[in-house]
Amino acid sequence: MIGLPVSVFLPQMLTVLSKRTLTRLTVFAGVLGLIASSMLFWQHTSSMFFWLLEGALVGVAIGFFFMTTMTMFAVKTDSPYETAQLSGMAQAGGYCLSAFGPSLYGMAFASNPAGNLQNVVYVAIVVMMLVACLRVVNIDKIDQ
Repeated sequence: MIGLPVSVFLPQMLTVLSKRTLTRLTVFAGVLGLIASSMLFWQHTSSMFFWLLEGALVGVAIGFFFMTTMTMFAVKTDSPYETAQLSGMAQAGGYCLSAFGPSLYGMAFASNPAGNLQNVVYVAIVVMMLVACLRVVNIDKIDQ
């Protein structure tokens, strides 16, 4: 539920904000994602507040990075044709990840039920998302 307001208001903001402000916003969302992924190392709790905060942080971070990705396809290209090409290429990569992700997670969980390996991978993925998003935000247009 927390991702819904992010996905409603963020696309319009991304089209009008300066690079400097977008960079700050990206770093802020990345820090929230890193906090959320780091909190998973202490997931063996039944505290409702812990899981409420974890869900809110994950929702904001995922909502921000997903909507930024979808919006930047149109903002960083010059024509609808380029946008469709870029989106199609990214969609193929996303489907590949979604095809293998659950199986890989299941194998990792089978070998390490405590989940620490998965949490390290999650932290690494958040760092990769942050770096990639910062690179995209700081370029003017995507050249072919």
